[in-house]
Amino acid sequence: MRTTITFQACERLRTLDGVSAVGVFCPPEEHQDTSFSSKDTEQKDWPAVFKAAVEMFRLLDETRVQITMDTHTVVIEAKDGWTIAVAAPLGHAVRKSLRRVCSQTFRKLAAESASGKVVPFPT
Repeated sequence: MRTTITFQACERLRTLDGVSAVGVFCPPEEHQDTSFSSKDTEQKDWPAVFKAAVEMFRLLDETRVQITMDTHTVVIEAKDGWTIAVAAPLGHAVRKSLRRVCSQTFRKLAAESASGKVVPFPT
């Protein structure tokens, strides 16, 4: 079931214009589940990038971190144990709305996790 929840969250975020890749990580104390989705034509190894970035993020004990790379910015945000990593091209307008979109996704993840039911993410 966690796979469905995290996969739907990934797909919802990935469809946003300007998002290159997404990773959604379950709370560490729960069954370890991670979903990745990418539409990046450069074929970066986003799962490896996200795993390393999230590991660094957890060491920093912050709620939101932005990592700037050569061509992309990775935004990592956590709430209630869930962690979302989103990659977007440098300077793309989608970066301005990522905080709002992540907040909506966290609310959806929490509701579905608590209810035990998987409700499709709106598109």
